[in-house]
Amino acid sequence: MESYFGKRFIYLLFWVGSFWLGLGVVYHLLNGLEITPFVEVFTFSALDLIFLILIFWKLFFTPPTQRNKKIQFLIFILFKLVCLGFLAIVLKRLRNAPTPSIILGVAFIGIGPIIAGTISNSFPKISTKE
Repeated sequence: MESYFGKRFIYLLFWVGSFWLGLGVVYHLLNGLEITPFVEVFTFSALDLIFLILIFWKLFFTPPTQRNKKIQFLIFILFKLVCLGFLAIVLKRLRNAPTPSIILGVAFIGIGPIIAGTISNSFPKISTKE
């Protein structure tokens, strides 16, 4: 049952991310702002979120009998730190970018999983088998 909700959450998070990207692009086109800063910040925010999900997935949903669990965890932590570093570099480089671009790009880290989790838990799987 947990596997179903995990896969459903990831699937919904992908669709929420796609919708968020489309929403940001439309917002920037309507307001005449440059799209590039939003896309850069959103990309690294999404990568950061992906590696965060992978870290928690490996930490909580893999059997503890694996020999290389600590190595996998270390690799995911390093990739997470690299993504955070890239995000920091992009934010530093985009100091003069429009504020809505940066806010929309970074806000996906917090709002995307909340929306996907809410949708995922709102409609439980209906099973005829017990």
